[in-house]
This record gives sequence, C-alpha cells and structure tokens, in this order.
Amino acid sequence: MPAVPSSGSRGPSSLLSTLESFPASRDAIRPTLKSLLGFAGWNLFFGLRAGVDNSAHIGGLLAGLCLGSVFSRYLNADEDHRSGVRNFIAIGGAVLLLIAVLALRHEYKYPAHAAVSPQQYFDAIDKANSALAKEDFNAAIPELQKVVAVNPRSAEAHYLLGSAYLGAHQPDAALASFQRALQIKPHYTDAESGISMARSEKQKIQDAQDASRNLLK
Repeated sequence: MPAVPSSGSRGPSSLLSTLESFPASRDAIRPTLKSLLGFAGWNLFFGLRAGVDNSAHIGGLLAGLCLGSVFSRYLNADEDHRSGVRNFIAIGGAVLLLIAVLALRHEYKYPAHAAVSPQQYFDAIDKANSALAKEDFNAAIPELQKVVAVNPRSAEAHYLLGSAYLGAHQPDAALASFQRALQIKPHYTDAESGISMARSEKQKIQDAQDASRNLLK
C-alpha cells in the first residue's frame, strides 16, 4: 500500500478528493486522515496567536490542495508512469530549491562594507544575548549596535536594541529603535508595547526632573 504523504506536502482537501481512488478501505485510511486534519487545524489555530503570521500555514494548505489534486491522478497509474512523475517532481523541486537559495543569498548577503567580520557579528549576538540575560543593558547596547549596523533590516535586532536602551534608562534611544522595528515589521506587537513603555519611562524621567527643579526654587 503506498505511503500517505504528510500534511506538510498535501492539504486535507486533496486527501479527501483522493479517498475514493485510494487502493485501501476507508476504515484503514480514516485514522490517518483524522490525524492529518487535526494537525492542519492545530496549525491554523496556533497561527491565530498574536505575533504569528498565519499566511505560511494557509499557503501550505493551499499548495497541498493544488499538488494533491495533480498527484492524485497518478495514484493508480502503472509503475513506469509514476516513476516518471517522481523524477519530474524531484528535478523540479531541486531546481526551485536552488533558485530559492540563490535568491535568499542575494537578498540577505553579508554586506561587503561591514565594519565587523561575520565571526565578530555572531560573537556580538552571543555577547548581547548573554548581557541581556544578566540584565547588563549597558554591555548589551554596543553589541546590539554592531548587529543592527550589519543587519539593519532585522526588526528583531532593533527591538532588542530598544529593550537594552530602555533597561539602561535611555527612553529616547529606545523609542527610536522600537519605532524602526515597527517600520520594518508592521503590527509587531512587542515593538508596539516597547513604544508605550519607552514613552512611559520618558514621562517618568520628565516628571522627576520637574520635581527636582521645583525643589530647587
């Protein structure tokens, strides 16, 4: 009996569409089908959480539906025909993967003009994470500045830098970093919360300064 593909490669609707032609009884398929439908439903439910982009889950299901509707035609085909289809899919998948890798390398290539080497960049990430874990915000700031300088399009890097500034009681710098993170990644809830916290911290400092001036009068 041919193996049933996982939900990552086929959508639940495509499985339903091929149930009639699958060379096995419904009772044999039903437990696996329920498991796949439950897994797909859980992924969609998990994607409803704040900060999670559900488009990848939906795109995977739609892609699985389209692929399943095509591949289902060859379930009962002769072995030579199925072998040709498998070879075509393997070659096509390899070509698409190569194109994706080249596109990603071009999009996210390490800047040639960067002031730090790739090793220094990763060392800065490790040092920043360690400093943040110890709440040593002043030590984390210069390391995160290196990270942001090399990877200015990372909303997460700007957010972490903003958090370090906020912990070091530098609300103006924190506000700028959080706002930059939100520009890169709209609806970034952590950055939105950071903006509120930075503004609140800024107001507290302003109130303290005003109180000090009133005492000196």
